[in-house]
Amino acid sequence: MLIERLKRAGVRFEAGMTTRELDAAEEFFGFRFPGEIREYLSRAVPVGRDFFDYRDHSTENKRRFVDFQAGMEKSFRFDLEHNRDDLLELLGEKLGFAQDGPGFDEAVIGYWRESPRLIPFFAHRRFFDGMDDMPIISFWQPVDTVVYGINLEDYLEAEFLGKTECAELPEDLLKGTGIWKDLIW
Repeated sequence: MLIERLKRAGVRFEAGMTTRELDAAEEFFGFRFPGEIREYLSRAVPVGRDFFDYRDHSTENKRRFVDFQAGMEKSFRFDLEHNRDDLLELLGEKLGFAQDGPGFDEAVIGYWRESPRLIPFFAHRRFFDGMDDMPIISFWQPVDTVVYGINLEDYLEAEFLGKTECAELPEDLLKGTGIWKDLIW
């Protein structure tokens, strides 16, 4: 079983979350766990400094979650200032900008706001809010957004078990992810 292999690799776990705990976390933080992550967390909860603690319903942890969401907008604004050409190449045509011009910044931020949110999991690895059977995304900033596993199992093997061969990303897997399908490489 994957969890046993992760334990042998040094990942620490607590007992899995109950249905009530999972529901409470979704309500408290305002998102929906994808089915496979919900099932994984019901079996065992990885713990440690870089894992997001969904059981912690303190004001401080809620602020950490909210700050992550706000930090994403700051990352987009940083890239609009410092990596504008890259964003223009990735998003310009999609947003109707053949070249840089007034309104590009607002169009990018608007497209991001309309897209599914990324939810923290481990360090800067994220999952899509409420979208089942989706990749785990590494998000540091918009122009450095990559797939870190085509699903939860693939991600866990790559992150913690030394898997180096990436599974091929199905072409239509990112359909419905808004801005992310245009940024992810």
